[in-house]
Order: sequence, then structure tokens, then C-alpha cells
Amino acid sequence: MLDADQRPSARFARKVVLGIMLAVLLAVVMAALVAWGMTARWHVLAIGTLGMIIVVALVLGVLQPMRSLYEATQEAVRRKDEALSLLDGLFACAPFGISVLDKDMRFVRVNEVIARIDALPEEEHVGRAIHEVLPPTLAAQVLDRVGQCFKTGEPILDLPMSVILPSAPAQLRHFMANSFPVRTPEGRVIAVATSVQEVTESMQGERRKCFLAEASSALAESFDTHTTLKKVAALAVPSIVEWCVCTVLGRNGRLEAVVSTHADPTCQPLLDELSAHYPVDHSAPHGLGKVLATGEPEFLPLVTEEMLAAVLPPACALLATRLRLRSCITVPMLAQGRVIGAISLVNGPYGRPLGPSDLDMATLLAQRAALAIENARLHREAQEALDSLSMGAHELKSPLCSLLLNAQMLERSIGERPVERRIVEEIFALTKRMTTLVNYQLDNTKIGAGKLVLEPGEVDLVTLVRDVADRFQRELGQAGCSLALHVPDHPVVMILDRLRVEQVVTNLMTNAMKYGKGKPIDLGVHEQAGRAVLFVRDRGVGIAPADQARIFGRFVRVHAEEKFSGTGLGLWIARRLVEALGGQIRVESEAGKGATFTVELPPQRSVGMDSFQFHREPEARIPLQ
Repeated sequence: MLDADQRPSARFARKVVLGIMLAVLLAVVMAALVAWGMTARWHVLAIGTLGMIIVVALVLGVLQPMRSLYEATQEAVRRKDEALSLLDGLFACAPFGISVLDKDMRFVRVNEVIARIDALPEEEHVGRAIHEVLPPTLAAQVLDRVGQCFKTGEPILDLPMSVILPSAPAQLRHFMANSFPVRTPEGRVIAVATSVQEVTESMQGERRKCFLAEASSALAESFDTHTTLKKVAALAVPSIVEWCVCTVLGRNGRLEAVVSTHADPTCQPLLDELSAHYPVDHSAPHGLGKVLATGEPEFLPLVTEEMLAAVLPPACALLATRLRLRSCITVPMLAQGRVIGAISLVNGPYGRPLGPSDLDMATLLAQRAALAIENARLHREAQEALDSLSMGAHELKSPLCSLLLNAQMLERSIGERPVERRIVEEIFALTKRMTTLVNYQLDNTKIGAGKLVLEPGEVDLVTLVRDVADRFQRELGQAGCSLALHVPDHPVVMILDRLRVEQVVTNLMTNAMKYGKGKPIDLGVHEQAGRAVLFVRDRGVGIAPADQARIFGRFVRVHAEEKFSGTGLGLWIARRLVEALGGQIRVESEAGKGATFTVELPPQRSVGMDSFQFHREPEARIPLQ
């Protein structure tokens, strides 16, 4: 910046003052000459000489500053033009909206983006008040924020705005606004400039992510196809579209289920009627039939009455017209490469036009719905298979019991004959193994179906452990294992289901004899902090640390099948039974050093089924052996 005495205008002013002083001096000299009585000739000569001196002084003193002043003025004009050009470029090229408002809240200038948002040309903004251009709700928001900026002189940053604009009356749009004060060189606020960035698409993207996450969670809750379709429709309406129709095909290719939902309850009967009579024409140029036939999605941003007439019979076309179908997306539901149904998302004239982003979201929704429906189908088939297997297991129990009774009678009749006794022992072993496998399968079916039955009562765990040990004497001898009991001298009484606790101990003992064959086994029970603790310890092959976390899984076997036979269900059933009883089971082991399984059962409870929250059904108890 130049100091005041260095500016061209200041130098010019000083020299003008100097010229005036010289003129005054000339006048004084002329008056003095007249007073002295000089002749006219000398008078004129003197005046002319002094005048020439003054003129030369003025020319030399004023002309140069005037030139400098002219150059400075030209430079200022050039800089102003550059600044205006930059401002024009900013207004023209900015990808966001820019507007300037004066203190009367009238538009001074706007750019093309603002003009598009407001659906009003740029030149028609200038001079108009805010309320003359914007809708009342938006005008109130802008007036409040601009007024605050004028009042405080501070910028207002990153303020969200959600409004329905005249340019898109059917769509809620979202913006991020920033307001800045415009100041004079003296610091006085004379206007407020506001930048507006639309964030509708990004917000919709975030909402779509949340919507799909919610859809995934909701669709995983049920194995019923009709319930799944109702959830799909409820998710889509009214958050995305005005109405939705979900269709599922049966194995014969015919419609198996149709669910329709409309945001307007008064239109629901019309939509139900349309859904019930909608023809599935695979040769139609548009519509559900085409999507089901091709497996390709269909996006119709604008549906005309002519299109409806070409696809639908007159009655259905009339219903669609009454429903004001205007924008439609139909996406297939695909499972294992085949079309199992379709989802139609529709908006009328009052909803926003559907776009490519809606098509992407609908496709993802259809994928999730198809997965849920396919899971429901597989679950039904698996349940049917388990039910058949359970029935077969029930049928096997009667002949196995008869075989076991016959073996006991044969054992008493053969005396001490070694060959026959060995055969009977094999019959006993095979019969018990078959019975165990049948019981495993029955429990596997019940637990998987959530139909495990508990019958609680007073149980002395010391007596229970002794009984299990006595029952295993034959098997312990065959496995070459000795058994050490660790029980207190007093009873340990709990309110439990004796049959299920016996089954847990039996499974753990069977596991110990299998993997600790030929080595000692410990079985015991004691009380600890009001809880009953059962344990079975073997000294067999042990379990590696990496396998201990999964040893209680269903059908999990961590040792070679050719060396140790089994189903992989024993420990899984034991864990599920312990959890059903309100307890927990854990294992401590090292590879090659055996394993210790510990079961902690809850403190004593009041007798009664209210303490146990399990599904009950009328069925006979199934004996372990």
C-alpha cells in the first residue's frame, strides 16, 4: 500500500496549491507595481514575465501528476475488471449454488445452479425478496440464517437444509449451506453470500445402506415365505415407493404367493384386485411376465396408458390407471440360477420418479429376499427329512429293545460256554451301540427343532454318578479302563431333569472310553459356591488348543475317523443339554495328555416348570439304553 503523501492524487493536490500560491504572488506584485507608478509598458512586461513563469511552473508541476493520476486510474479500472471477471467465472463455473443478498434480503446476484434449484432465471432473481422466490418454509430458514450472519458478522457453516422445491414438488431434497458476510474496506457488512451444495444423492445412498442392512436383518427372522414377502413389502412402502407387489413361483411355475402393499389404505382394495387378476404373460413386451421369463430386471421411468393397454387386459389396465401407475421397477428374485419370483416397486404421480439408484437398490433387495425364501425352502425340506429320520429312529427302538431282552435271556441260558458267551457279548455291544446312535439322532432332531422336553425334579447327583458308573462296568472292562469315583459322603441334591443329566454324564463317559482306551478314568461330583460340579477326566490322546473351541460343534470330529469311529454328536448334545439346564460345560486338555470335561449346573431352584422356559409337547420319554 502507498502512503498518503506518495499517492498521485496527493502530489497533484500539493502542486495545485503551489500554483494558486504563485498566482496570488503575481497579483501582489502587480499591485505593488501599480502603486509605485510604473508606466503601462513596464507594467505589461512585468506581468507577462511573471505569467510565463507561473504557466511554466504549472505545466511542469501539474501535468506530470495528472499523468500519474491517469495511469493509476487506468490500473485500478483494470484490476476491477479482472476481479469482476474472476467473480463472473466463479459464478458461472461453480458446481454449487451461489447467491448474494443485501440488507433488505433481496437478491443481488445468483448463479445458474441457484436458478435451476429455484426454477427461476438468474435475471429474474435480482431485486426480488427471498419470500418472492422461495417457498415459505425454505424462505423462513434462509431469512433466519442470513439475518444471523448480518447481525453477528460471522460466517455460518455446514447447515443442513431439507426442503421440497418448486423444481421437484414430489421429492424431498437435501442441501448443505454456508453463509459468509461481504464487507467494505472499512469492515462494514453490506451483503451476505451463500453457497449451497446438494447432498440428496449421498444421503439417499446412506439411507439405502441402512435400508438394506435392516432388510437383511428382518428377512432372516422367518422361514415362512408369506411372512418374508410381507416384510419385503413393509420395508419398501412407504419409505421408498407408494406401492409394492411381491410374487413367488411354485415348483410348477405357477404363482404360489402374492403379497401387495399400498401406502394409501383407500387404494389397497384396488391393488389387491389388480394383484389377484394380473396375467403372467411371458410373451408380453413389458411387465411381470417378461421379467419372470427372462430373469432380467425392467425399469420403466414413465409408464403411459398406451403401455398399460398393450400389456394388460382392459379390466386390469383400468385398475392400474385408477392406481395412477407412473413409474415402475420390476426385479427378479433368483436362487441357484433360476427365477423364483419378482418384486415390483411402483410410484404414482405424487411420488418421485424412480431412477437408476432405485433399480440398484431394488436388485439388492431382491437378492436378499430370494436368499431368505430359498433358506425357508431348504429349512422346510431339512425339517421334513429330520421328521422322517426321527420316525425311522422311533421305529428302530422297539426291535432293538426286543433284541436286548432276547440277548439277556440267551445269556442266562448258555451258562459258561465261552464261544456262545462271546457271541452274546458282541450282541450286547452292537445293540447298545445301535441304541445310542438312535438316541443321538432323536435328540439331534429335537434340539434342532427346538422341541427338547425337560422334566425337572429333585436329583441326588452322587447317586446318579454311582448309577452311571455301575452301568458302565461291562464297557469299562471291554475298553481296559479303570474308573475312580470322586464323590462326597453327603448327597448333592439339585432340581434338575435326571434323565438329561444322566445323558450328559453318559456321553462324557463314552467319549472318555473311546479316546482314553486302556487308561484310567476319573468321574466325580462336588459342590462349589452353591453350584454342582461334575467332571470326567481321561488320560488319552487329548485335544489340541486349536480344536478345543470347536469340539462341542455339531458333527465335529477332531481325530482321524479311521481310528476313532463316531457321529460327532455326543459332545454337541451334551453341550446343548447342559445349556438347556442353565449350566455350562468346558474342556481342559493338552494333546497327548488326556482331557478333563467339567460341567457346572446352576444352584438349587424351586420345583416347578415355571423355572424352565422350554417348549413342551406331549410325547413319551426316551430311555438312554
